[in-house]
Amino acid sequence: MFETIFVSVWPWWAGGVAIGLFIFLFFIFTGNPLGVSTGCVNLCKITLPTKGLKFFEKEAFKNKFDWRFLFVMGLIIGGLLSITLGKDLTFNFEKGFTMLATIFPGYLKYVMLFAGGILVGFGARFAGGCTSGHGIVGNAQFLLPSFISTICFMIGGFLMMNILFRVIGVH
Repeated sequence: MFETIFVSVWPWWAGGVAIGLFIFLFFIFTGNPLGVSTGCVNLCKITLPTKGLKFFEKEAFKNKFDWRFLFVMGLIIGGLLSITLGKDLTFNFEKGFTMLATIFPGYLKYVMLFAGGILVGFGARFAGGCTSGHGIVGNAQFLLPSFISTICFMIGGFLMMNILFRVIGVH
């Protein structure tokens, strides 16, 4: 049982049901929609020099150690526990790096990953939430901005995949 729940890869449908139940129960017990990107802002407030930057002075980020921060820390600790409890103790970036290596040589792939992370982070804050916040939580609440955001994420993903696979020839 332990192996099935904590070590083995779950089927896609079981993961979907678990995420849906968690979002529902989280909202019932806390009265808050689940979100990650605000917790990441709180983490930045704790670890980086943000004094004087107006963005970090917003009311939503006033309490650095709120439930969102604890949730992000739980994600990090949970990931580390998953690696520790699992039989495979290696980080595997092979698929992503192999694809990037065909386009960008040497250390440029790391620069591109970093730049991509910055763009995704900026986009998440600009859109008022990350892809999971809009795609999972916002859509579950039938929020029009989340439907529009998710459609835009999907269109962007389809366009990028077509550029990578058809135009550039990455396989």
